Amino acid sequence: RSRPKVLWCTPGHEILTTSGKRHAGDCEGRFAEVPSHALSAGQEQMVLGSLLGDAHLDGGRQKANHFYRCGHGEAQRPYLEFKKQVLEFFVDSDIQEQVKKAEGPWKCRKVGVLTTIRHPEFSRLYALAYLDGRKRVSRNWLDRLDERGLAVWYQDDGCMTSKGGMSKITVTFNTQGFTRMEVGLLQQWLQDRWGVTSTSYQHHRYTGRDMGWVICLSSV
Repeated sequence: RSRPKVLWCTPGHEILTTSGKRHAGDCEGRFAEVPSHALSAGQEQMVLGSLLGDAHLDGGRQKANHFYRCGHGEAQRPYLEFKKQVLEFFVDSDIQEQVKKAEGPWKCRKVGVLTTIRHPEFSRLYALAYLDGRKRVSRNWLDRLDERGLAVWYQDDGCMTSKGGMSKITVTFNTQGFTRMEVGLLQQWLQDRWGVTSTSYQHHRYTGRDMGWVICLSSV
């Protein structure tokens, strides 16, 4: 039962406080100081950056707030644990292990999946990054990103290869899920915001479809 500023519950009920989760019966005076419900600047950068990469926001069929979900393979498990740590107050479950089917040499691979609680903050970012139920890259979204968001995007979808030691470095972003127009927006943003020129090409597997584009940085 609840009314404004009052929460009625059993002594064993877990309450999220500024010092972490505590049982209601252990809170002094049966009162808990609840932290801000807003995403911090760093948390927002991680969400917005990873939405360009491996993460997505979902509301399911319920007319409720959205939740954040992101999955990574076994080699990136420490990175996924880092994301969980950053979003600590929005996560109330362990990382789930799943086996996903894929094409090529990774026909079946184990992945860890991080899922947050439903929250109005994720619905706010959904309105920024989605249109008609799918991610839509926009300049408004990109202009919200700083160095932290760029770093998260690179860690999600970036790749660096070198030939002849460090004399020739190639950096690419796997943006296959975006349209040619969206990739063009990303390239223009990289140029305007970071002074990095780039080219793009379409992987042969996606011929005839407006997807499958890869961004290659020309200067790093």
